[in-house]
Amino acid sequence: MALFFHRKRRTVAKSNVVAKTLCCVAAVVGMNCHMKTFGADADTATSTRSGRKVQPYRRIGQASTQPVVPVAYSEALFDGACDSIPLTQPVAMPQRLASVPTGDFWATAEYLYWDRTGAEFPALVTTSDSGTARASAGILGDQTSTLFGGDRYLDGRESGGRYAIGFWWDKCHDLGFSFRYTNLGDQNVSYAANSNDHAILARPFANSESGFEDARLLAFPGEVSGNVQVDADSSFEMFDISLSRSISNSRSNPVYLTLGYRSANLDESVTILDHSTSLTGATQGTSLSSTDSFRTENQFDGVRIGLSNNIPMFCGVVLAVDGSIGVGQTSRTTVIAGQTVTQNSLGQSTVEGGLLTQTSNIGTFETDSFGTLHDLSLKLTKQISGNLSANIGYSIYGWSDVGRAAEQIDRRVNPSQIPPSTLSGPAHPSFDDVTSEFIAHGITFGASLAW
Repeated sequence: MALFFHRKRRTVAKSNVVAKTLCCVAAVVGMNCHMKTFGADADTATSTRSGRKVQPYRRIGQASTQPVVPVAYSEALFDGACDSIPLTQPVAMPQRLASVPTGDFWATAEYLYWDRTGAEFPALVTTSDSGTARASAGILGDQTSTLFGGDRYLDGRESGGRYAIGFWWDKCHDLGFSFRYTNLGDQNVSYAANSNDHAILARPFANSESGFEDARLLAFPGEVSGNVQVDADSSFEMFDISLSRSISNSRSNPVYLTLGYRSANLDESVTILDHSTSLTGATQGTSLSSTDSFRTENQFDGVRIGLSNNIPMFCGVVLAVDGSIGVGQTSRTTVIAGQTVTQNSLGQSTVEGGLLTQTSNIGTFETDSFGTLHDLSLKLTKQISGNLSANIGYSIYGWSDVGRAAEQIDRRVNPSQIPPSTLSGPAHPSFDDVTSEFIAHGITFGASLAW
């Protein structure tokens, strides 16, 4: 049977019974049969292929009274086509919807305007009302206001981009390969204050030795003057390498199963710089400059599996739905560092540790855990030319168990180890490997080109 089907230049003339039988067989194996039928009293038929004429046959013992009817076969019965195998005339493969590139190669570029979940910052800078006693100045309480911290930061909207390129392995666009890269851009926040702006300026902490709130004064009338600056940043990027396979029978809006590799990075840092100068007493003229630095790097590596589909809407607009989940490992690296520089009449000295960074928590810490990174994208797509389409939509990403730099700050401090002293009592601050979920979402605008 296979040999018979592959003889492209053989012309065939058959009776209605034989033709109908072949059509039934073709239907069973998934071929489309286009049959030319004859009248019940037809005597003869002539088939031609590629311009070669075959002599008609007539029934035995009966003269021909009907004209010869040619039957043309324009395509081979089987030539590697995907679904439909035309026998009498070429049949065009149905067009995909606009959101699925119609060329063998395609590229997509999208502008992202996204928000993200902020990180919890402890109270880092405070001030107190004028006239507050020195013993209570800057300490969290009724007379103190928080100038920076005690809230979520790094949660504003930022511009980013998402880019993808890929190609189809077959003409039917049933199996494809793609690479996608997403970058949300850097999110930054800064704060600065000095004794000219606030007569009382302090850095609060929880005294683990006494069990009460405490503060390090940076500015107080007649005693000390100084300044403080806080800088924080966050960046996210992700890339996917995927194979997509059609798992539906629909040619115009197929459902694709996606399987591939996903990798993502979330890097953050928080740096606190302060400077103070004594204005009175034995330490007059002595200045202290301290630095606390917290940095986290999150790396996700895992398997991505997902589904995508295209739903016709109205006026040629298509709703493209694409969702996937990445399952794998989240590796976290936390780097905590600090130092204090003292300057006086005897010279300058530098010791390890600032205020919230001490020998008890300074170092590089590496941890990992099982994690997931999922995404969902909804886009309205409109084809604007044969190989160009535009889209607008909404997307959301969610990543479990990430380490945020601000959330690694431990407010508990044992003052006994503040430079140049030596630790006595509980070892605070400490590293506790705090994790939370990171979510980024927003609107998208983009275009796709196929060729």
